[in-house]
Amino acid sequence: MEPCRKDDRQAGYKIIGDFLAENRPEAITLRVKDDGTGKGHTISLQRNLDGKTYTVIDTSQSKINGTQFDPENFENSELGNAQSESNPYKEFLPKAYDYVK
Repeated sequence: MEPCRKDDRQAGYKIIGDFLAENRPEAITLRVKDDGTGKGHTISLQRNLDGKTYTVIDTSQSKINGTQFDPENFENSELGNAQSESNPYKEFLPKAYDYVK
């Protein structure tokens, strides 16, 4: 798998952040890694009690599991930060998401 361009990755997380900020679903599933053959990884983002931020649920990656994702400040959230050493998906585009209202 070839690493993605930072601008493309940031644009993808901006779309997700805008959707979360506007619609505030209870949770989304997010395809964070996909090699094009159906192999990849999906995580969940669950809305916090504040109604604005989300907790990353990824039981296979302890460094990112339990971190916070702020849709209005996604670049400084662990998942949205392409420079973070603890983000195992920093080189991958977010592929697709589904949500629970």
